Amino acid sequence: MALTNDVEMSNMKADVEKLEHTTSVSSVTQPLTASNSLPASSDEQMNLPLRKAFRQYSRLCWYVLGMTTVVLLWGYDGIVVGNITALPAFQRDFGGVWSEDEQAYIIPAFWLSLLSAIPDVGRGFGATTAGPLQDRIGRIKTLFIGATIATVSIVVMFFSNKGPSLDAKRGLLLFARLLQGCEFFIQIFALRFILASSLGSKELLTNATKPDGLGMIKIQALTYISETVPTCLRGPSMALFPVFNLLGNFIGALVIFGVESIDSDTSYLIAISSQWIFSICPLLLCFLLPESPAYYVRRKNMDAAKASLKRLYAPKNDADVVFEKLRLSIEHEEAIGSVASYADCFRGTNRRRTLIIMFANFLPPMFGLPLLTSISYFLQQTGMSSSQSLIFLIIGIVFGLFANTASSWTLSHIPRRRLTIVSLGAIALLWGAMGISGIKQNDNITPWLTAVFGTIIVICCGLGCWPSSYAMYVVPISNPLSLPS
Repeated sequence: MALTNDVEMSNMKADVEKLEHTTSVSSVTQPLTASNSLPASSDEQMNLPLRKAFRQYSRLCWYVLGMTTVVLLWGYDGIVVGNITALPAFQRDFGGVWSEDEQAYIIPAFWLSLLSAIPDVGRGFGATTAGPLQDRIGRIKTLFIGATIATVSIVVMFFSNKGPSLDAKRGLLLFARLLQGCEFFIQIFALRFILASSLGSKELLTNATKPDGLGMIKIQALTYISETVPTCLRGPSMALFPVFNLLGNFIGALVIFGVESIDSDTSYLIAISSQWIFSICPLLLCFLLPESPAYYVRRKNMDAAKASLKRLYAPKNDADVVFEKLRLSIEHEEAIGSVASYADCFRGTNRRRTLIIMFANFLPPMFGLPLLTSISYFLQQTGMSSSQSLIFLIIGIVFGLFANTASSWTLSHIPRRRLTIVSLGAIALLWGAMGISGIKQNDNITPWLTAVFGTIIVICCGLGCWPSSYAMYVVPISNPLSLPS
């Protein structure tokens, strides 16, 4: 039996290599026109200039561009929910009295910690449900469920101030955050499969069909993006993810700043309801994006798979060639079986790779990203006014955008290990300096020093360890273990 399986796998591998060689020859000998095949060989795909690649895969590029709206939603919701706590009206309705003389209110640290941590619980629930769900009903329907949950979570958050008691209000808000954690990872999970099935490398399409958990779905999407660009652009491409995330942060910060002067509950209700605008985008994607061709192939619905590939690649590329590569890759995977497991990640040489990936995943919390996203509320506790704290939040996001854009150069010219170590060292010194500056409170100095240190930290993160952490995800993963990792 083992010998038979080895022979079958060898034959399938030979078929794939033969198909790649045939398409490579045809694409080299013919100019890029609307009728000929896409570049199939790895070298040719790597060396294709960016402008030519955009023209050759123009329809696919627009689909991928549409997928970035989910990243914008992620960044926007994170900054809105994280900073409505800085609005005076929200503090009055959801907080406790801090100083009756000044009519100042504060939200207890316990509830702030819960609001920050509860989305991770939702992501854990999404990790256990979205995997089997997408294999049963498809990627598009899974995306639709995630978008629906997003809409429901905003409804719950919008009416949370109607609770009969203060604890009930906070509980409803907490439940809404839990739902948001679920929908984010369900959406990213579905988009990860759509993206993987849309882009044409053999390894990418093979891995895209395996069910897996969601703890690192964001990383998997980045992995597949990195596999579709030339090696020289792999680092810069990783910088795009935090850029789109920061763009969502920037829009959200502008909304929070715009409603800060409103003294009633209308201020934070406008901010919460504005999330619906970005939640519509994933719903529209459900009706615009084709279903994953890999999903159809695994369901033995070959006609539907071909139709999806034509929507993604035609008319400039030969969808039949892509279909044959996809079919052979999946048959090869089914022949060898899904032998990789989570336990394999910690065996032999894979242990080191897994530890690197785990370290990369912990980098954003290590340099203080969760605190930086709600820096406006933190600045208010040092004595800064709400409007000034929101201005510094916006300034920090703008500098973060420029820094992450500039990281395209740093990732291309500085080794990632050196870049990560140096930037983390500088950030540690800056956090230490911020703490020392607050030992003796001075209302005229401490708030401004804290704001300046926070802005410099964002710049150091954007130039170094933040985009570097995304790039580190994709380097050490061996192909069979990419999804369990």
